[in-house]
Amino acid sequence: MPPRQRFFESEMSRLLEEAVPAIQEEINNEVERYQAVISSLYEQQIRMFRRRFRMRRPLFLRVVNAVVARDSYFCQTTDAVGRQSISMLQKCTSAIRQLAYGTTSDMFDEYLHVGEHTGRECLAKFCRAVVEAFKDTYLRKQTTDDWKNCPTAWGGQYTSGHKGTHPTIVLEAVADQRLWIWHAYFGVAGSNNDLNVLNESPLFNDLCVGRAPNVEFTANHRRYCMGYYLVHYLLALKIPASLQGRSSIAKGKRRLRKDVERAFGVLQARWAIVKGAARENVTLWSDDPLAFTATDYVVTAPPVQGLPPDIRNVMARSAVMRQEEQHTRLQADLIEEFWTLTNLLHSAAASVVNMKNLKFSWEVWSEVQLRKEQGDESLRLATFDIERSRLFFASTANFIYTTQLPSPQTEGAWNKSSAPAATRLDLETGDVITCLDYLMEKESLVIGTSRGHLLLYSVDDGVTEIVGQVEGGVACISPSPDGDLLAIMTGFGQILVMNLDWDLLYEMPLDDAPEGVDVHGSAFSVDCFSEASISWRGDGKFFASLSKVHDSLSFHKKLKVWERDSGALHSVSDPKPFMGSVIDWNQIGAKIATMYDQNEEKKCPSIVLYEKNGLERSSFSINEGIDVTVEFLKFNCNSDLLAAVVRGETVDTLKIWHFSNNRWYTKQEIRYSKEDGIKFMWDLTNPLKLICWSLDGRIITCKFVWVTAVMGNSIAFVIDGSKVLVTPFSLSLMPPPMYFLEFEFPCAVRDITTYSRTSNNRLAASLSDGSLCIVELPLLDEWDELEGQTFRVEASDSGINIGPLLHLAWLDSHTLLGVSTLDSSHSNFSNRNFLDGDVRTRHYLHGIEISCSEDRVSGSMTCSGWQAEALNHMHLEGVVAGIVCNPLTSCSAFVQFEGGKIFECTSKLGVNRGVSLQRCDEMDFLSSCPWMDIAPVEGHTREKPLLLGLDDNGKLHLEGRILCNNCSSFSTYSSSGDGMITHVVITTKQDLLFIVDVGDIVRGELEKNYENFQPVVAKNRKGENESIFINTWEKGAEIVGVLHGDGSAVILQTTRGNLECVYPRKLVLVSIINVLANRRFKDALQMVRRHRIDFNIIVDHCGWQTFTELAADFVVQVGNLNYVTEFVCAIKGEDVMETHYKDYTSLPCIKRDKVVRYGESKSADGDNKVSSVLLAVRNALEDKIEETPARELSILTTLARSSPPALEEALRRIKIIRELELSAANDTKRPYPSSEESLKHLLWLSESEAVFEAALGLYDLNLAAIVALNSQKDPKEFLPLLQELECMPKLLMQYNIDLKLQRYESALRHIVSAGDSYYEDSLNLMSKVPELYPIGLQLITSDKKQQVLEAWGDHLNATKCFEDAATTYLCCPCLEKALKAYRAGGNWTGVLTVAGLMKVGKDDLLQLARELSEELQALGKPRDAAKILLEYCCDVYNGVSLLVDARSWEEALRIAFLHRRDDLVLVVKDASLDCASVLMGEYNEGVEKVGKYLTRYLAVRQRRLLLAATIKSEERLEGYLDDETASQASSNFSGMSAYTTGSRRGSTAPTSISTSTKGRDRQRNRGKIRAGSPDEEAALVEHLKGMSLAEGAKHELKSLLICLVMLGEEDTARKLQHTAEKFQVSQTAAVKLADDLMPIDSIDEQAFNLEIYIQTVQKEVQNSDAFSWKSKVLG
Repeated sequence: MPPRQRFFESEMSRLLEEAVPAIQEEINNEVERYQAVISSLYEQQIRMFRRRFRMRRPLFLRVVNAVVARDSYFCQTTDAVGRQSISMLQKCTSAIRQLAYGTTSDMFDEYLHVGEHTGRECLAKFCRAVVEAFKDTYLRKQTTDDWKNCPTAWGGQYTSGHKGTHPTIVLEAVADQRLWIWHAYFGVAGSNNDLNVLNESPLFNDLCVGRAPNVEFTANHRRYCMGYYLVHYLLALKIPASLQGRSSIAKGKRRLRKDVERAFGVLQARWAIVKGAARENVTLWSDDPLAFTATDYVVTAPPVQGLPPDIRNVMARSAVMRQEEQHTRLQADLIEEFWTLTNLLHSAAASVVNMKNLKFSWEVWSEVQLRKEQGDESLRLATFDIERSRLFFASTANFIYTTQLPSPQTEGAWNKSSAPAATRLDLETGDVITCLDYLMEKESLVIGTSRGHLLLYSVDDGVTEIVGQVEGGVACISPSPDGDLLAIMTGFGQILVMNLDWDLLYEMPLDDAPEGVDVHGSAFSVDCFSEASISWRGDGKFFASLSKVHDSLSFHKKLKVWERDSGALHSVSDPKPFMGSVIDWNQIGAKIATMYDQNEEKKCPSIVLYEKNGLERSSFSINEGIDVTVEFLKFNCNSDLLAAVVRGETVDTLKIWHFSNNRWYTKQEIRYSKEDGIKFMWDLTNPLKLICWSLDGRIITCKFVWVTAVMGNSIAFVIDGSKVLVTPFSLSLMPPPMYFLEFEFPCAVRDITTYSRTSNNRLAASLSDGSLCIVELPLLDEWDELEGQTFRVEASDSGINIGPLLHLAWLDSHTLLGVSTLDSSHSNFSNRNFLDGDVRTRHYLHGIEISCSEDRVSGSMTCSGWQAEALNHMHLEGVVAGIVCNPLTSCSAFVQFEGGKIFECTSKLGVNRGVSLQRCDEMDFLSSCPWMDIAPVEGHTREKPLLLGLDDNGKLHLEGRILCNNCSSFSTYSSSGDGMITHVVITTKQDLLFIVDVGDIVRGELEKNYENFQPVVAKNRKGENESIFINTWEKGAEIVGVLHGDGSAVILQTTRGNLECVYPRKLVLVSIINVLANRRFKDALQMVRRHRIDFNIIVDHCGWQTFTELAADFVVQVGNLNYVTEFVCAIKGEDVMETHYKDYTSLPCIKRDKVVRYGESKSADGDNKVSSVLLAVRNALEDKIEETPARELSILTTLARSSPPALEEALRRIKIIRELELSAANDTKRPYPSSEESLKHLLWLSESEAVFEAALGLYDLNLAAIVALNSQKDPKEFLPLLQELECMPKLLMQYNIDLKLQRYESALRHIVSAGDSYYEDSLNLMSKVPELYPIGLQLITSDKKQQVLEAWGDHLNATKCFEDAATTYLCCPCLEKALKAYRAGGNWTGVLTVAGLMKVGKDDLLQLARELSEELQALGKPRDAAKILLEYCCDVYNGVSLLVDARSWEEALRIAFLHRRDDLVLVVKDASLDCASVLMGEYNEGVEKVGKYLTRYLAVRQRRLLLAATIKSEERLEGYLDDETASQASSNFSGMSAYTTGSRRGSTAPTSISTSTKGRDRQRNRGKIRAGSPDEEAALVEHLKGMSLAEGAKHELKSLLICLVMLGEEDTARKLQHTAEKFQVSQTAAVKLADDLMPIDSIDEQAFNLEIYIQTVQKEVQNSDAFSWKSKVLG
């Protein structure tokens, strides 16, 4: 046996063994597919059964079996004659169908063979049997297991009937979200109230008779042993002010109601009998003895029959159920549970600002002019009137001062004449004011004195009234949040609670005095009165105070929480070293803040937060000295900020903390002199406004604003007291309290700013002691080694002391700009030293020059050695709201004053160095914007940058206009990272994220492209263009920063405090294109892979022709050949810039000077793109990359992915690799992969059959066999073919391979080369593939060409190419076939010419001419037929008649005169007059049609415009259109043509008016214009255009006019011309009017008038080519 045969047999045996598992798997797959088909059919039957029976088949059979088991009626029986009755399935089906469809009982008698009476009987017995069978399961009361999930598992409620004139009944029900109806009771009269319904209801019967399950639960730390139902559980409760307006309460009540409505809605939908009983069933339920009611089974124990013998137990249980006190306590405890849950949620939501800093925005001052004659008078107490913004102060001299709250608007108008009103209270000698508060309900001040007087001082009238007397003096007065009660602490340590009518409700002792101690003998001193404090919870249900522990030697105190309603002690803490009586309960009620004095432990005081239950929750240190004291601890109205005054030895410090991520951060620190004795209060409406006052009468209003801690270089600097936590987001994304590194400053940081425009990255920090600190940061590439380190920053060396700087901003790398209330001439920053009788705030703008005296080391932090020198200062007339530097020019910044006015600040250099301000009116904001950012833009013909501002109301401002009305946060993004802003990122209050092109802002196209950021419109457009916005996944998420350049990310912070990095597709694409424009192919490829962008953007961004020139750079930069292979596999002929990413960006590149525009190199040939790009990559791989196995595989990939795939070239390379393997078998370090690996790689990239055919195409049978084996082809398929080919001669083998591969040209060449013996095969091949005839004529010898030509002619004749066939026959020559071909093609000149070549006789020629004339007449060519008769047959009469039929009027008249036939002249005249008459009638009719169609078009257009205007106005109503309505309006409008431009073609065919008397050549409208259709408008316009005169009609009309004039019929010719002209002018004017109306949104009936357009057309087109048919002599 030959070796090759042995090899094939062994391979075949091996392949067969390997194929057995595959065959078995295929059989299993077939079985699975068969089972899937059967399962699908079964599922369809199941769905049909459930639709008809309202239940699944197993449930139906379960019900049937249960019914049969309880009632023998449903069993199938046999009568006396042996006939079986109807089956149980028939009986149950009849009953279920009646219940499901609500039909009569005889409805199914034909289908089920069940009579009317039997059907009624089946229904009654079926219902009773079902209730008996399932009542224990589905009509039972709740069990203990059911109550375990109470109260959250169920949502139930009671509903009473609608009370009115119509009689109603009440449905009382308890249902849950699972459609389980726990309780249902019908029939109570609608006139009853809720209590009567409950009295008659059987709901509580089980509780009365003792059958209810034992239920135990805990609410507000109190145990209950009886279950409860929540019935509209918040309707009658008084909701706290801080919770009013929240939608969660309303949503909860709606959810409860919807459960019951849904349960009974599904019941009605599934069982139609519930909605309306069948006609005969109405009497059935009342008359039939088998009838029953559902309540017989719902009520398991009727009210009377179910009573147990012991009536006293029932009465006792009923009394317990009706205890009002128990009900009230349960209600209060449930409220408390809900309140606590709400507080936890609210506290969690407050952590959103942990990536923000609290910026000191501005401060304004005013003064209370104290009475100098009173000696050392000072302000002691203060309170605030929230309605009229008034401040009230009480002094040590018993004066009451009233003044308005200072603000930036009123501060500039201050003068000495506007002194506050002062009133002195007439008190007893030695009596002083100890407490003060404002009662909004009485518009008066309630005042307490040291001798116990309670005074009511009317502010407007100045009248003082004594309303009470308290023993021991009044230490504290604290109104409840709702203003209904007053809590008073006396000097004897008693707490009195009274109402506003001054009635004492209850009294309790504050301290736990030991027995025998007389509290009346230990009254407080006046100095101690200020320490007394009572703090209410936000809902007014509780209040807290601190009390002394008398048996403690360490003077410890306890925190006590009291109940409002009874004054009972709710909870008490353990004795702790509380400092003074500092206490405050935040508004949301979750935390009670107090102070610990830890002097004994040698620690500084700490702030401790307690819960309502008296347990300590958390604490933190104030980070001050040991000897300091804390006073005035207060939460703001939002409970997110806590402020306190820390009294030190030399200065008093106002500290503000914020709680976030389970940690307290010191966000601000303001220092005052010790002599000021500063005190403060929070604004009751503005959570970021603080009011401070000093002992000498100065009032300072401070405004703060939350600003992002992320600077422009994407680095977060979070202020925490004297520390700044630093996190570069480009390196790590971590929220505080985690951080990358930290800076520690000498004291607390007030404000920070960064500079990063050049290689110098600097941080400037203004500290609370007035010093300035500078830090130079290394480049981000050098930050890796700095992680986790702490850097101590030293204050800059400066001889100036201008106090803390606000609104810090860098003008350049060496110049700072800031605002201070001191000029550079003051030696210290104490506010007392520069008032000079005028306390108006004096703001100064300072320029500070920064320099460093130390040698800086590259890549390290420079935290010391900095020097600051004041350039100069400028007094500002107004309050500064913000400063941003101008990045377009050095030493320039924009200053915003309160009110939105913008000034440009420039720094002068040289001798007269300093700063100057210049007004920029065109850049003003419409209102003050606390958040401001600058956007330098490139191009767009702008000299100044865009200045964006966001105000407190969510309006985004720019240059006197509002860009967005619902903005919640914004930031700017630079695609190139060079500082030039390309996009503005906006989040809206509807939780949408918009990426706005700066170009759209400059061009004013926001409404066009973004619909003014309206949420409803944006949602409607999402399906069309998802590139407009992104839905944020969590409500309330705000932007804290962006990553510029290649980062292309937006950093959002959720309400939970988490940081999320979002990569908007629009920013990613722009950054990728920018990278490609800079020829950074490696970075671009990495970004494409990271963000899953289509690889084709690398090619299509500038056109594939340009990329082919840059392919070498691409390959060299990428380097990684795996990435190159991945890129090659993704190349496709589609242009992704015009398909996938068309809506995201309109540019192929950013820098057009580097890359040509996309449109200039665009090509529609996708195959050419793929082949050209892959060829360029392949050449680059061969030229630029050294030989490696990976390179060879990449080259094979380019060949396999070409279009079409170059598989033969790839196989040739594999053959070469195989030959190299055989020649260098021992070489282990080969620069190429193995042939097997290469072949498998090629097979993985391509279809195995295509590779096999390509191998055959190389005529290498061995290679084809190897390919077949590696592609796991069945040997039975390819071995017989290969063996057969191997036995053939080479040329025949190649011929058969070419035939198999359909390479017919190559096959023809091979079969012709095989010799003349295969001539018939070649001729058959050409007949099968006619395209081979030209090649065959070149290959076949001359003696055989005649046969090839004749065969080719036969083929052309068979395919009806008669002209080509005749020409081919003439080359043979075959004249007979040529004549027939010409005749078949209608070429009568060719027929007669060939007849001449054939020497046809005269008679035969005459006969042939007449036959041709008749054929041409039948074909509708009378002109040619007339020419044959006149030239070959000399038949003048018939020739002229045919010319008349052909409308050749002049030619017919010429022939008649030529032969002097007057009779023929008369024939021509009569025919022309008839034709003129018909045409005039048609033209007149055409004029009428033009008017009719135009009138219809105008009506349709007007109606569509009105509809479009209505829909557009509705879409613009923000917030009034829900999603469903918007979707409906959008879908209705999508079919309208209100905005159509008339470019669409209707279904009507164009019409024209011809000159045929019989109407044969007139084209009429073959389609109808349906009224009201979407295409009606366009179809009418197309119809008008189609009525124009065709060119043939114009030629015939002109010939007819000349003929009429020749025959003396000038009047007829003139009438015809005027009629035709009128029609053409009317049609042209109507078309012009319709075209002019297309882009117009409103129709002016006077302007768009047909008569006016007719006059215009008559003037414009008289001499145009359209009217060239006219004769001037005819007028």
